[in-house]
Amino acid sequence: MTRYLIIGGIAIALAGGLWLHGNYHGRSVMKLKIEQANNRALEKRQELQEKTDAIIQDQADKLADIASERDAALERLRSRPDRMPETAQAECQGATGAELSRTDAEFLTGLAARADELRQALTACYRYADSLQE
Repeated sequence: MTRYLIIGGIAIALAGGLWLHGNYHGRSVMKLKIEQANNRALEKRQELQEKTDAIIQDQADKLADIASERDAALERLRSRPDRMPETAQAECQGATGAELSRTDAEFLTGLAARADELRQALTACYRYADSLQE
């Protein structure tokens, strides 16, 4: 009977040792898989951030170009008269824009620049959305 108790005790100790080893191994494998998934997620996040930074920088460059063009156009308009005389307005036919007063031309130039800014913002949004779908 003592022999069976010793064999049973050894069997229980071996089973417990195998269970502990399996549990430790399972945790190690799971931990490795989690670390790999975290690394992949971090790489993907970094890649998306780089694309986003490039889009933002490109947008900032284009907005600076738009502002520069607007400012240059406004500077050229400073030599125009503030308003046309009433007699000149009556004779103005088929206007090309050259006859616009400084105030009107400045307004339209600013409006055109704002439209360009909005178009650039929309383009940047589309580029960002496309980068997320890749």
